[in-house]
Amino acid sequence: MVTANERKLDRNQAVYIVHMSANRWLSVRLEFLGGLMILGSAIFSVCGTVRLLVCVVANRWASECRL
Repeated sequence: MVTANERKLDRNQAVYIVHMSANRWLSVRLEFLGGLMILGSAIFSVCGTVRLLVCVVANRWASECRL
């Protein structure tokens, strides 16, 4: 009787370890993808700001030169 319970407990622990490993791997991948999305949005934001600044400077230069 004790050996049957020990085998069931061992099987349960083996499945639990695999389950926790899979959950942690999924968590790492999702955190990585989230970081990439934040990096991408920051880059697009900076590029948009630079483009807007260039347009403003170009318009000011054009108005000063009467183009």
